[in-house]
Amino acid sequence: MYSRPRTTFAVDLTVDMTLDQVERLVAALAEVGIAPLPDDPQAFARQHYLLPCLDSATDLRVDVALSLTPYEREAISRATAVPVEGYPVRYLSPEDLLVHKLVAWRPQDQVDALELLRSQPGMDMRYVRRWLAEFERSLGQPLRARLGRLLRRAQK
Repeated sequence: MYSRPRTTFAVDLTVDMTLDQVERLVAALAEVGIAPLPDDPQAFARQHYLLPCLDSATDLRVDVALSLTPYEREAISRATAVPVEGYPVRYLSPEDLLVHKLVAWRPQDQVDALELLRSQPGMDMRYVRRWLAEFERSLGQPLRARLGRLLRRAQK
């Protein structure tokens, strides 16, 4: 949505809920044909804060993340609603998408983060750096240094 489109084979969702609501989540997903992949979805979700699923109509992987941290709740509150086939779908802000990409840092995330920086030059970098600093404390990874290197590459 914020840069060059690319094909993906999964849908990532984040829901604002508590761990004691996982059973309700599983039931709601079942109503729309989305089945959890783990044999014990409640135990898996409680351990990983994520519920991998499969949509029976499309065979698409649907990963449902549970929003349990202040960052995730703020990211959800900042999301923008965009109509998709007549339904409002909330997307992360470019800043929050960048934070996610810098934390995950898989090869495709690195490409996506660079594209995002090039296509969205007006992002609020103070906000991004604030959350990267928080994640650095908990993860012990040099996230702001990653951002700095990407910003230099994006300017070339």
